[in-house]
Amino acid sequence: MVWVCMPDALTRVVGGGQVKRFVIDFRGQDEVRIPLAATAVTLDCRARPAAQRFAVCVRNMFEEERAGNPGLLEVQVVPSRAAGHGLLEAEAHSVKALASLAAEGP
Repeated sequence: MVWVCMPDALTRVVGGGQVKRFVIDFRGQDEVRIPLAATAVTLDCRARPAAQRFAVCVRNMFEEERAGNPGLLEVQVVPSRAAGHGLLEAEAHSVKALASLAAEGP
């Protein structure tokens, strides 16, 4: 079994939902691939691009004392350099669209 705790910027999309913590069974394989989506940019406390860390732990489900992890893994998601195509621009556009809908009222 592999246990994963994702940072804010990464998500596993399952059945239309965004999952941040999950467990996957190796099902007899030596490796497992987990598709992820970048759902936000990684920022520090001053809102500048910076790395975030996440945890992965592998545990034998039959011998639970057999476990291992590579330590905290680091990931950095930065805004796109192409104007109008980055995650920050998309988030800003979404917020503006919601604000205009709220202003229009029912």
